[in-house]
Amino acid sequence: MSAGHHHPGIDCCGSGGPERAQRALGLARASGLRVTEARKSLVRILASAKLPISVEEIHRRIGQEKADRVTLYRSLEAFETAGVVHVPADGTVQVL
Repeated sequence: MSAGHHHPGIDCCGSGGPERAQRALGLARASGLRVTEARKSLVRILASAKLPISVEEIHRRIGQEKADRVTLYRSLEAFETAGVVHVPADGTVQVL
């Protein structure tokens, strides 16, 4: 876990990469969300991040071809509702 913050009961911020991604995708499916290629890429980026990451950085990493900003924001909103990600007030994102 990164210094400076704590999330009770969860491993966060880059711990467990592929395992975290699989857990997050499983939670998304269990919540009834479609798991598209863009959403898989989004979760992989978030799961491998060592710190919470901005939407701009996610967009840079994922590329316009896979997902435009609107798609990213809609996916993040759906993931947050499903409990897959946490989006604090500063606008950064992390997978739970």
